[in-house]
Amino acid sequence: SYLTFITGILLLIVIYYYNSGILMVDKKILVISPLAAISYSVLSLIVSWIIYDFLCKSSLIKNNILFLTTMLFLLVILSFGLTKIFGAKFAFLSVGLIIGSNMFGNVFTVIIPNQMNIINSSKNNKEFDMSLSLAAKQRSIHNNYSTFLVLFIMLSGHYSFIVYHKYNWLILCAIGVISAVARHYFNLRGRNIHKLYI
Repeated sequence: SYLTFITGILLLIVIYYYNSGILMVDKKILVISPLAAISYSVLSLIVSWIIYDFLCKSSLIKNNILFLTTMLFLLVILSFGLTKIFGAKFAFLSVGLIIGSNMFGNVFTVIIPNQMNIINSSKNNKEFDMSLSLAAKQRSIHNNYSTFLVLFIMLSGHYSFIVYHKYNWLILCAIGVISAVARHYFNLRGRNIHKLYI
């Protein structure tokens, strides 16, 4: 996870930020300077993590339906908003960057630290905080369900008929829902529960 994030950010800087005037800015969509485009990109990564992390720590997380609905709503806003700032290809990539960065954030700030805390408690014969295990499991589940969408976005450069479609943001959100449902099917199948209607 760490290596993927570090190399991904380095590629983002070397390829996209270095060539931001060409690869990020589309003057048919919005006339902005390359520096502004980079700033919006960095800001979107930071703000998205803050919002996501806040929602995960709020009481909203206790209600799966409400949490999923909120996440879908935010995905719609994010996808639509980014296609109105950046060129279509980078807008798609930005959604993937945000989800991937949140996945890394889950590992770096919750899953591994909580796991280490539990291991240290066990080594010192202390009772560990069960909420740490539940929080780590929750974030791990979020990462699990995000995987297919991130993989699709990584390959989206090959799907120009989707990326440059008039309703590309809506198609991306639909693929997000489809990929999560597909992941759910595979997760159930892994537990030997076969629900073919999914």
